Amino acid sequence: MNEVMQIIETYRPEKEYSFSQMVYDTLTDELTDEFALPEVENAYAQGSRCERLYNETIRMCWDISKRLNGNDVDTHPDVQLIMDNMLEIQKILCLKMFHYGMSFGKK
Repeated sequence: MNEVMQIIETYRPEKEYSFSQMVYDTLTDELTDEFALPEVENAYAQGSRCERLYNETIRMCWDISKRLNGNDVDTHPDVQLIMDNMLEIQKILCLKMFHYGMSFGKK
């Protein structure tokens, strides 16, 4: 399996990468309606499970930051780093899953 991943990383066409980034950005509500892909759902749409989980996570981050900082003005740097890292992990996994799907779908 590691060999497949190396091939995907080495020979992934830029066009395919750009498309997967657009899918990811549409899925995670990073694009305006003008640029979002209409055939891809916004996983963070109002009332969706992702939106509820994300809002709960953000609320908990602010609560933890408030206890650590003693104020509710700033997010504690460690809490912010945890959130940033988890979002980056999510992005890496999503893009890899997309490319695996593209690779296996071509077989």
